[in-house]
Amino acid sequence: MSRWRTVGVYVNETRFECLRILRSPAFAVPAIVMPLAFYLLLGVALRDLRHQGGAHALGDAAIFVSFAIYGVLAPGLVVIAMQLATERSLGMLAYKRALPMPPASYIVAKILTALIFGLIIVAILTVLSVTLGGVQVAPSRLIVLVIIMALGVAPGCAIGLFIAAAFPPGGANALASTVFITMVMLAGLFYPLPPSLEAMRPIWPAYHLQQLGLAALGLQSLGNPSIHVLILIAVTSLFSALAAWRFERMR
Repeated sequence: MSRWRTVGVYVNETRFECLRILRSPAFAVPAIVMPLAFYLLLGVALRDLRHQGGAHALGDAAIFVSFAIYGVLAPGLVVIAMQLATERSLGMLAYKRALPMPPASYIVAKILTALIFGLIIVAILTVLSVTLGGVQVAPSRLIVLVIIMALGVAPGCAIGLFIAAAFPPGGANALASTVFITMVMLAGLFYPLPPSLEAMRPIWPAYHLQQLGLAALGLQSLGNPSIHVLILIAVTSLFSALAAWRFERMR
């Protein structure tokens, strides 16, 4: 297969994945609509009430970062896990391997789809935050934040791939949702945690993305950015390796 035909396979697979998500409310609503709707509620509609919360309330830019993280992790972790686990149980992986197409195109298309939807969500959130949410930062800082969020899709995809490879559809759907919600809550994205839970924040990838995002916007952040990057790379590598091992055992 020529180089351009190979590229065409990846492009078409990604296009079909995007269309499939858009045509399936069960995947499109939690991945796309919910982060935008929640931001309009908490970041815009309840903005004045949030400002009355005192020193512990999230500022306009901080809550924007939190919802951007929500938006980039959900397509990879939740949608990939739910879709891939279901398709695996239906024999789709065996069918794709039998076709005259690059073996990795099926999985790569799902990762690229998660990246595309993640970037779309972040782009819309950026517009809403600047126009309605009171966020006032330099455009260069917003660009850096978008780049960080784009890279932040990777750990979510890696965890989602592992869940899809290791568990049956029913278990994968429940586990992916549980892991995502638990991570969002215990990473302290939307509210401060009590001291007993504060020490658990660094175990979640969302926490490290949050610190990188806050630093990108010039806000107060915790820890060394290089350490946050290394931990995110380690999480992505670990779960990618585990997912690859599980998929290899299915052959």
